[in-house]
Amino acid sequence: MKEQLLDFILSNIQDIGLLTDNFNFPHERGVFLLKHENVITYVGVGTEKGKGIFKRGRDFTRESNSARDYSAGRIIFDNKNDVNVLFITTENIDEPKQMAREVCKYIKNEIRPVWNKEITIGVKTGGVWEVSGAGGEG
Repeated sequence: MKEQLLDFILSNIQDIGLLTDNFNFPHERGVFLLKHENVITYVGVGTEKGKGIFKRGRDFTRESNSARDYSAGRIIFDNKNDVNVLFITTENIDEPKQMAREVCKYIKNEIRPVWNKEITIGVKTGGVWEVSGAGGEG
């Protein structure tokens, strides 16, 4: 199964540009990888039919706080001008949401992106995060 996932990833991955250029992102479902300073720092999925990665790109860059109620979202927003996006479409697969989740899990387990490791002990007070520890997988 791992070899099949790796083959799927390598044959479908594409560079779709800077995170701030999200108006041009595809409305397809799939997996996105965020690259900051030439390192994959975050892996996630866009599985909403008709919106996919386009919606996720907008979530991380718009002025609303909706995608920043957790540490990774805040870090992504703070670095949005320097983040490149790679995309693996699962739109043409029989079960696009399930495949996206499997690919995402595989990549996370293989490379352990640093921004996916959320701060587990943090309290948001007045729009500011107070952090007292770091920990587990995001």
